[in-house]
Amino acid sequence: MHSQSHLEDLRELTVEEVREYCQANPEYVHETDGSGETPLMSACLLGRTELVRVLLEFGGQVNYIADDGDTPLKMAIEGCNEQSFNRELFDLLLTAGANPNAGLFPAFHLAVGRGLYDVVRFLAEHGADPNLRDADDSPPLFWAGVYSNSPNVKMMGLLVNLGADINQCDGVGRTIEQRFGREVMIEVQRHSER
Repeated sequence: MHSQSHLEDLRELTVEEVREYCQANPEYVHETDGSGETPLMSACLLGRTELVRVLLEFGGQVNYIADDGDTPLKMAIEGCNEQSFNRELFDLLLTAGANPNAGLFPAFHLAVGRGLYDVVRFLAEHGADPNLRDADDSPPLFWAGVYSNSPNVKMMGLLVNLGADINQCDGVGRTIEQRFGREVMIEVQRHSER
C-alpha cells in the first residue's frame, strides 16, 4: 500500500487488488496506520462489505481495540447514518464475532448517541446490553440524552423497550429525571409505552 492511511488506500483499491496484496503480504491485515487503525477498521468506516469480507478471510481482528478505543464495529457505525445502514456489513462483523459491548465506550453507546435506531435494534438483537456502563460509568440511556443538543426521548424510549433500566444513574449518581428534568422522564415513559 502506498500512503500513511489505510483509509486512503482502501478508498481507491478494488477488492481483487486488496486480496492479491493480502496474499503477498499476510501481515498487512494486522498493521496499523498513522491513526492507529487496521485495514479492517478503515474498510468498515468506508462501508465496503466485500473488502471487510476479504480482510476477515486473511485474519483481520474483528475485536481489535485501537488506542483511542475504536473497534471495527464502532468504525462501521461512524460510517453510516439512518439512511445508509448497511445491514450486511453489520451482520458480517457480528457473525465473525464482533462484540457490541467491547471497549471503553462500546459501539452500542455510539449508535445510541448518534440516533441510529435501526443499528441500535440490530445490535440489541445480537447481544448488546442496554444497561452496560461505559468507562465514565454511564449507561446508554445517558448517551441518548447528552450526545446531541437535546435529549432524544424517542431513543430513550426504545432503550427502555429493549430492557434499559429507566431508574439507573449516570456516572455521578443522577437519574434521568435528575439529569434532564421531569418532563423528559415523562416523555421517555410515553415513548416506551408505544
